[in-house]
Amino acid sequence: MKTINLKHMPDYLRVLGFVYENPNIIVMVISNKLQITYSHVSKLVSELANAKLITFEYTGRVKRTNLTDKGKQVGEAVVYLMQALEE
Repeated sequence: MKTINLKHMPDYLRVLGFVYENPNIIVMVISNKLQITYSHVSKLVSELANAKLITFEYTGRVKRTNLTDKGKQVGEAVVYLMQALEE
């Protein structure tokens, strides 16, 4: 199993939190909403899939993402942390 590059941890967390709140979302939408380049989001999603946190499927050229059970646990924690920091 490939490890996650800790240099990009904030981006990983942002993506996980966003996918947690928006299941079955298209990678292009993640890119636009989080203002991260499409290629970087695509790479992050692939690495998160290798870490068994995200699943993705292609519909034609469109890549849709969902969280695994483990990814949902992490995503829930990320969203909780973000909300706590905003208070």
